[in-house]
Amino acid sequence: MPESLSVSPKVLHQRLMRALEHHDHLRKIKASPEDLDAALKATWKAMAAYSEAGHDPLEASVPHNRNYAIRMHGGLLVASQAQEWHEAVREWRYTRRCGRSPHVKTCELCGCTKVQYWFEIRNTVTDRTLVIGSECIQNWHSPGIVTAINYDRKQLEKVHKKELRLKELEQAAEKDPWLASRLPKLRATVEKYGKVYDEAECRVRAALGKPPLKNQRSSH
Repeated sequence: MPESLSVSPKVLHQRLMRALEHHDHLRKIKASPEDLDAALKATWKAMAAYSEAGHDPLEASVPHNRNYAIRMHGGLLVASQAQEWHEAVREWRYTRRCGRSPHVKTCELCGCTKVQYWFEIRNTVTDRTLVIGSECIQNWHSPGIVTAINYDRKQLEKVHKKELRLKELEQAAEKDPWLASRLPKLRATVEKYGKVYDEAECRVRAALGKPPLKNQRSSH
C-alpha cells in the first residue's frame, strides 16, 4: 500500500505546504539552480502523494473541509484577476488595517459569520479590498502575509485582555474601598503590565466572586 494512503490528509497537506513555501523562499532569494531544482522535485513528490491519496493539489493552500475549501477558493478567484489559485494569491497584500469588532463580522473570503478579529487585504492588480478572518489567512501560500497577520492578531488580543482587566478593576473598585483609593495607580499598572499583582489581584478576584489563584496570598 502506498505510504500516502496510510498518512492522514492533514500531514500530507503540511508536507505539501512546507515544500511549496520552501521552493517559494528559494526563488525569492535567488538560490542556486541546483537548490531550486531539488526543491521543485520535493514539491512534485509532495503533490504526487497528495493527489495519490485522492486530494486535489490545486486546493493545497486551503483547509481539508471541502465545502469550506470551495467557498474560500471561489471567494478569492472572484475578487482576483488571475483565475488560478497560486497566481491569484500573489496579487494580494495585507494593508495592516485590522481590528476586533464587538459584534461578529462576516469573512468576505469564505463567508464565515463568526469573525471577531478582522484584517484587510488589498489586490494590487484590481485595487479591491476584502475584510477577512485570521483563520482563512492561515491557509494561504504566502508566509509573509500569514506572519504579519498572526503578529497583529496577538497585539489585538493583548489590547482586548487589557481592556477586560481594566473593566474588572473598575467593577471591583466599586465594591472595595481599598481598590477605589488606589484606582489611578492600579489603572497605570494594568496599562503598563496588563494586570495587577499581589494584594490588589486578591481583592479584585474576591470583589468579583472569583476563586483565588493558586499560591495567591489572602488580603485578609
